[in-house]
Amino acid sequence: TVAHTLKIVEKKGNEIVIEAVAKSFGTLIPVTMKTTLLQGKGYISYNTNHKFHAVGQEELLMEDIVGGTRINYSYEYDLSNSNILLRIIAKPLFDWLSMWYWKRAFIDRIEKIIMTNSNE
Repeated sequence: TVAHTLKIVEKKGNEIVIEAVAKSFGTLIPVTMKTTLLQGKGYISYNTNHKFHAVGQEELLMEDIVGGTRINYSYEYDLSNSNILLRIIAKPLFDWLSMWYWKRAFIDRIEKIIMTNSNE
C-alpha cells in the first residue's frame, strides 16, 4: 500500500488525525488514521479502511541498542466487518505480499542508507 494523498485534519499535541487515500493493487482506498506520535520513538496508529470496512493498529517503534537502532514494526488488522470473500483472500495478501512489499519499499531502503553512511 502506498499513500496517494494525505491530509492532517486534526492535531492536538502528539495526537493527529489523518485522512488519506491509499493506493493498493491499483485501487484507491480512503483511510482514516488516528495517530499518536511518540517523540524519538516512533508512532502508534489506529487505522480505518473505509472501502473494505477493516480496522487496524499499526506501530513503528524504535529503540536504541548497542551499535544502532532496533526498529519494530507491526500491523494487526480486523476484517470481521468485511465481506466474506475479502476475509478469505486478505489473509495471504496481508500476511505475505503486503509485508514483502513493506520490506522492499521501506526496510531495504533504510538498510541501503545505513550501509552507504557506514562506509563513509
